[in-house]
Amino acid sequence: MYDKDFAELVKIAAEKLKEDTVYKMLTRSEDYQKESDERDKAERNYEQLDLTMEQRKVCDVFLDYRDRQSLEYSDYSYLTNSSSTLVSRLDICLKKQIPQSKRLIC
Repeated sequence: MYDKDFAELVKIAAEKLKEDTVYKMLTRSEDYQKESDERDKAERNYEQLDLTMEQRKVCDVFLDYRDRQSLEYSDYSYLTNSSSTLVSRLDICLKKQIPQSKRLIC
């Protein structure tokens, strides 16, 4: 397995962890619930527009790419934060186990 495969597996695992955590937070957020209701209303309004198939396709492709980019940004943001946390915790653990006199300075 090379780095790209490993990175993809880590991303999938992080997404699963994020979904569990974020979902719980979002279901409790009044602001998110309000925005979700507004988004649903906007989607219903969009569906009722008298657009040609070509116009609807252009809009759908645009919205799909915007959503994908937003999700990708969210995933990488989560991974970056998680990796920073892991590095900090690892550093703390290593400092506890390695005497000051034997630590290397990077």
